Amino acid sequence: MKKFLFWIFCVMSFYPVWADECLQYKITPKVSLDVPNASINVSRPTEKMSFWHGNVLATLVDNYELITDMKNVDGGTCVWLKKVKAQVGYKDFLVHIDARHTPESCGYNAILNHEKKHIAAYMSVMDDMKKDIKVAIADAADFVMPVFVPYGGNFAKVIDGMNMELRAHPNLILMKQRIQAAQEIRNNQIDIYESGADLTNCVK
Repeated sequence: MKKFLFWIFCVMSFYPVWADECLQYKITPKVSLDVPNASINVSRPTEKMSFWHGNVLATLVDNYELITDMKNVDGGTCVWLKKVKAQVGYKDFLVHIDARHTPESCGYNAILNHEKKHIAAYMSVMDDMKKDIKVAIADAADFVMPVFVPYGGNFAKVIDGMNMELRAHPNLILMKQRIQAAQEIRNNQIDIYESGADLTNCVK
């Protein structure tokens, strides 16, 4: 029992030393940023909705693939973040149009054209913020420190932990909040300045 406790004490004593040794491999990770290919689908729900207004559901994705490097050291391996391949943007748009508008009818096309302006607003936000988004990701990536993995350790779990640490960085949280706020402002402006005359002319 005493030998067992002594062995635990030795491991606990040397583990911080191994972890500190990994700090020498800290680098500034590179960042690449891509925007997902967006698709537009139109649905005519059976549930009753406004005859005069459509609706757009937008899916914002933020995926981060972590590229790591490693170096064997005494007792295990140092793993550090080398690059982040990020994909941030709106991937899928689902347009809802009242079922009373038949496809390709005047009213259907008028509403669809209006909703496409909203989709363009979503996309313009990503175009305008692309540089800021990349900076936010770079700041978050630079915050992820090297990790010591003892022999027999789970490397996949370590990388998952790095990904969680990246996502939890305040700059990335703020980035998503800014994207949400910007798209709301632009979409509200479209509804303010659009008179709906195209649809009104269809039902005269």
